[in-house]
Amino acid sequence: MDKVNVCIVGLGWTGSNHYAGYAALREKATIVAVVARSEAAQAKARAWGILKIYASYEDALKESVTEIEDSFEVASLATFFLLCGEKRMRGEG
Repeated sequence: MDKVNVCIVGLGWTGSNHYAGYAALREKATIVAVVARSEAAQAKARAWGILKIYASYEDALKESVTEIEDSFEVASLATFFLLCGEKRMRGEG
């Protein structure tokens, strides 16, 4: 299996745990981007060495379609419910 590129959406408690899981599997996955809205979350991502930091999942999705991520890891319940609601409004879910 090829190595996958991952974007973690949300860097709170859950996102930090997702990061730790992927960091332990460096031969299988690379965290190439995160969605971090607060300055504290962005500082955390920089400390982890993540170069692509987005303020919104919309911005991350725009770029991911073309080149960045194979997988979005939604570690924020608020964002997850927002995404589900948008899909339902479009008749996709």
